[in-house]
Amino acid sequence: IGFFEVLAYLSVSLGYSLTSKSSLVALISGAFSVPTIILAHIYLKEKITNAQRIGSVIIILGIILLSLI
Repeated sequence: IGFFEVLAYLSVSLGYSLTSKSSLVALISGAFSVPTIILAHIYLKEKITNAQRIGSVIIILGIILLSLI
């Protein structure tokens, strides 16, 4: 877990340094919980609650809407 946390942090830092659209990088990095929910469902067979489902949809829609502005 620690390795992937470091990899994620380095990816976000690299994204900030390579683009002038740092607001998009911040939006995408804010969606870190969505892959966790999806992978836990796939590999650990965890049930996705309605709150997690609704939250994931809101996060993805928010990223899409804000990136269009």
